[in-house]
Amino acid sequence: GDVVVNPAPVPDEDSWEFSITPYGWLPWIDLTTGGGLDVEIDAEDVLETLQMTAQFELGLRKGKWGLTTDVFYAELDFDLGDVLLDDLDMEMWLVTPRLSYRAREGDWGYFDVQGGVRYTRVDLTVNTAIPRGPESESASGDVWDFTVGFRGRYHINDRWYLGYYAEIGAGDSDLVTQAFLDVGYRFNFGDVFLGVRYINFEFPGDYALQDLSMIGPVVGARFAF
Repeated sequence: GDVVVNPAPVPDEDSWEFSITPYGWLPWIDLTTGGGLDVEIDAEDVLETLQMTAQFELGLRKGKWGLTTDVFYAELDFDLGDVLLDDLDMEMWLVTPRLSYRAREGDWGYFDVQGGVRYTRVDLTVNTAIPRGPESESASGDVWDFTVGFRGRYHINDRWYLGYYAEIGAGDSDLVTQAFLDVGYRFNFGDVFLGVRYINFEFPGDYALQDLSMIGPVVGARFAF
């Protein structure tokens, strides 16, 4: 999903604000398939094997109410370098629309509560090098989860801020959790930020994937209109 960008306060409650936030998230990936295969990919390997990606958040706000949609897509082709396991192909979608309400706001910053729905799709193929064995193992699935959480911002001064975000949810997943922490600098057009994002899925026992965890640095810029 998930990033997790923290919209700046809107002074005029009768005006609409639109924002777009391109970002780059470079996570360490740790996953377990229903067949018992454990795969770990560090951030350097993710960067080297990344074939295609799209990462952005769209936001719309009027007064205390806001609507955001976060989109994360990545396609990897990773050489496992194992005697028995040749390479791994992975395609992932995280799409999360959220509705938020600004519960508190002041010179110190703001605090929002929010709820949403996350769509997750992972297509995973592991090509093996086992003589006379199966050539590949595949796992894929679509997952829908409801989430609730909060996000906010603390103003260090008139330019610098600390942003934060956390959510928890379930649905097709047994449990999904996410957290985000960043430091940002505000300009007239919006802001730039650097942070860390974490997300973890625990899937039911009959799913092709059992566990999926991702954590890593995020850098991005938010443009407001």
